[in-house]
This record gives sequence, structure tokens and C-alpha cells, in this order.
Amino acid sequence: MIKESLKSKLIKFISEGQAKELLFVTLNQIDAEEEPDDYGFFGHSLSNFQLNKLDKHFEKSKKTKSVGQYLLTLTTDRGIYSFNDETFGDALINKAYWSKLVNDKVSNHDKDKLIRISIFLKLNLLETTKLLQKAGFTLSEENSKDNLIIFCLEEGIYDLKEVEEILAEWNQRTLFSNVRTINSIN
Repeated sequence: MIKESLKSKLIKFISEGQAKELLFVTLNQIDAEEEPDDYGFFGHSLSNFQLNKLDKHFEKSKKTKSVGQYLLTLTTDRGIYSFNDETFGDALINKAYWSKLVNDKVSNHDKDKLIRISIFLKLNLLETTKLLQKAGFTLSEENSKDNLIIFCLEEGIYDLKEVEEILAEWNQRTLFSNVRTINSIN
């Protein structure tokens, strides 16, 4: 059962549309971090607009890490250097999947698994948004489940059981809905 104080905070968070504001700030921050310097080109047949667009795309692609590279950076920053089935036990991520993930061998990423990893690693909203974007996902203020995830990240709720309770309380699919035995996290 969710504490009443947390429940009232969550109701206020959703009713005031705070997720939309947080996502706006976060996405602008990501754009600002990835904005390349402006370079000028001469002696060609492309317009300045086309060259700037091409240059920005090229510079952004040079700076952008893959999902695997980004996850390795995040885990290293947190002092996690060895990976086995117990490393991500609470998130139900096994060594084989983790290996595929960090070696960029996963062709179809699972948003819920990435969110479970984000919560397990105690990523903030910015880091989680970057991770999801690299995998082709986003958090949306239009999605109730995403609003609850944003709330948990902003409030520092990194206990997967508590996140699951919040999602269930608000009648949302849990992060473990596709996992065979949800009881294994209890």
C-alpha cells in the first residue's frame, strides 16, 4: 500500500501537469548538450541551410553513444564493473541479456526493461530519457504510466517493488507485466 503522503504528492504531480514541464526542460537540456558548434563552408553547391543541417547531423552522430556504450558509461560511473545474474537481480535482467545489451546486439529493445535498469541504477530523469531515446523510446506526458515513472524518478523512488505498487495502484501495466513470475521480485 502506498503511503498517503506519497499518494497526495502524486495526485498533485499529475493534476498540475508537472511531468510535461519536466520533460520539456529535460529534452531541451539534451538538445543543448548535443548542439554542435556552427561551422561555415564555402565553395560548394549546397545552401547554407543544407550545410548547417548536414553538419549538425554529422557532429551529433559523432558525439552520440549507442545504448550499450551509454549503459557502460553509466554503470562505470556508479562503480559497477562486473556483471552477473545477481548484479541486476531485482530488475530481473540476466547476464546474457545484459551482455547483448551492452554489446549492442539487441535488435528490439524493451522499454520496460530499460526503465527497470534505469530504476535499478538510480538514473535521474535526464539519464533515463537519454537511455530511452538511444533505444528509440521516449517518456510522454500523455501516457499515464510514463507520468508515474517520471514522478518516481523525480522523487528518487528507486525501489522496484514500490514503483510496481504505484503502477498497480493507478491501474497501469507494471514493469514486470511481461515477466513470467512477478512473485520472484517480492
